[in-house]
Amino acid sequence: MRVATAIVLLLIAAGGCSCQDFRLERRIAAEVEENAGSAIRVDEITEFRWDRFYVFGAYSTPEMVEEEAAMDRKVRAVQSRRKLR
Repeated sequence: MRVATAIVLLLIAAGGCSCQDFRLERRIAAEVEENAGSAIRVDEITEFRWDRFYVFGAYSTPEMVEEEAAMDRKVRAVQSRRKLR
C-alpha cells in the first residue's frame, strides 16, 4: 500500500490527474498488490515508453520531489556534455 501511495504522489506531482492517470494508477496498484515484495516492470503494464520513473515515499514533500528532479536534470546535462566530447 505504501508503494501505491507513493505512485499517487508521483502522478499528482507530475502535473495533475486525468482519467488516464487514474487508470495507470489502478494498473500499477494492482500489480503492486499481486507481486508484493517483487520487482514490477512498469514498461510491461503501460502502453507508452518510459524515459524515467520516480517513486517517492508517502510523506515526500513537493520540495523533495523538485530537488530530486533538479538533481536528475544536472546529471543528464553532465552526461550529455560527455557524449559531445
